[in-house]
Amino acid sequence: MIKVLLVSFTFLPCLLWSNEALDLLERELDEARGIYEDQLRVAAEASDGSGSKLLVAPDSGLPPRWNTKGVSKISSNLTERISLSSRGSVEYQNKEGDFSSEAGFSRTRIGLEFEIDESFSLLADGLLARSGNDSGWERLQLGWHVNERIHLKLGKFPPPFSTEFSQDASRRWFADLSPLVTQVAPASSLGALVEHTSGKNRWMLGWFGSEVDRVLPSLDANGYLLASLAHSTNLGGSEKVNQARFQRWHLDYLLNQDPSEVSSVPLSYEHIIAAGFQYSSGRLDSYSDLIFARGEQSSMTGITAAIGYWLQQDVIRLVARFDYANSSDDGGVVVGWGIPKQGREALFVSDYDLSTSAGRLASLYTGFNYHLNESSIVIGTGMEYRFLSEVVGGDDIRSW
Repeated sequence: MIKVLLVSFTFLPCLLWSNEALDLLERELDEARGIYEDQLRVAAEASDGSGSKLLVAPDSGLPPRWNTKGVSKISSNLTERISLSSRGSVEYQNKEGDFSSEAGFSRTRIGLEFEIDESFSLLADGLLARSGNDSGWERLQLGWHVNERIHLKLGKFPPPFSTEFSQDASRRWFADLSPLVTQVAPASSLGALVEHTSGKNRWMLGWFGSEVDRVLPSLDANGYLLASLAHSTNLGGSEKVNQARFQRWHLDYLLNQDPSEVSSVPLSYEHIIAAGFQYSSGRLDSYSDLIFARGEQSSMTGITAAIGYWLQQDVIRLVARFDYANSSDDGGVVVGWGIPKQGREALFVSDYDLSTSAGRLASLYTGFNYHLNESSIVIGTGMEYRFLSEVVGGDDIRSW
């Protein structure tokens, strides 16, 4: 399967198209350019205990390129207390493969973000599609920074589960979610989430509703609970190792309280666990997740691992991803083929026109991403190999 094109950019509302906005954009781009590389060259007045002078002092944050949120390129201060920013992205894919050959838009999104006193925020992201049935809201979220440590979220938004799915779609390394994450990722639904950060540690606890709806889901049934723990650290950089070494560990747990009624959790899973690790040093980035999913009807265990290396910093990136999934149940591993339908809250397997059920999956994707204008436009090309065994009603499948 060849994934030829992924384009992501920010819409510029006409109301903000002015000289003032252009000047602001230029200043923001200048400030953002080379932040990470500059940090590696700045000498800090610190020591790592071995006598080596630290070039980068340790802290708990990950580098800017690990930002999981969608980036707003244009903003305007409506008043001294209120600011408005635009958000948006478009994804176009062209795939040639053994099971499907098609081209088209897989995602079209436009939205706005209001912020008051840097404490209260309102995010609204609409998903557009040629079919009106698939158009709707991906995110209608209220946020409140109670203090420096506590952040509350309320409304409709994608639950932050697993490393890959926690990233905004415009920040992901690959055009599609990995087959493993696609099978377990919960849909965008109504919910509430509290996030607490203290130094290197962070925990989250949230509740989300049962229904999947393009506009506003209901709060029927018991929904599901989401809990997450994470620890991140920067080992710093010294004369011996002249770049910072960032690490992050996390453990996410989803408890489905009513599997028979909850449609926002795929395949009626009752328990889903994602335990993962992120690492970044110089031009190298990587992440991996062990995922366990259990339900009355099926269960699945798997691992997804990805690596990225900047051949040219912030311009050309080599990316690769490996997936492995296994199930003791017949058809416990479900894989979609082709381009997912437009306007979906989460890329469920059911959002593909064609899918295959099997007992075991192994897949490998390799490719290159070309970043333009501070990653406002990303062109990606790559190839993926999939091997499915114990296929329900058929022979083993090997596909490119």
